[in-house]
Amino acid sequence: MQTALDLQHPECGYAPRDAAIIAEARAVLRRYMTQRPQITSFATAKDYLRTAFAGKKQEVIRVLYLDIKNRLIEDHLAGRGTIAHAPVYPREIIRRALEVGASAMILAHNHPSGEISPSQADIEMTRKILDVAKPFDIAVHDHFIVAGDAVGSMRSAGLM
Repeated sequence: MQTALDLQHPECGYAPRDAAIIAEARAVLRRYMTQRPQITSFATAKDYLRTAFAGKKQEVIRVLYLDIKNRLIEDHLAGRGTIAHAPVYPREIIRRALEVGASAMILAHNHPSGEISPSQADIEMTRKILDVAKPFDIAVHDHFIVAGDAVGSMRSAGLM
């Protein structure tokens, strides 16, 4: 995660006071998430992801690995890319799930463009991950797309 200094960089686009507030919110969120909270609702996931992706100017892919009771094991940065694309490798996502002993996961990435709808590439990548996860009995609860304050769910849209 970025620090207040990274957020205050001129290219970040935030005023110093706003950057400090965002950095503090992220610090609070990190402290909260180390308590392994349960992520059992769309609202909980949405709030967490909005904060995690706040201010990102490039596309980032995160995977929230969960235990059998949907407690967070790890928030993993699975890919970082350009303004419109981030590479992701389904095999690496599943490998990490097995390493941390996850029984479920939530996929998430941002669209810095502000477009909430998934691209065809997003849909295809999600289906590949679903196919690879299935033999290992790893549930993929959802794939969220964050665009500013908006959060879209591929499951709610019937795409998984």
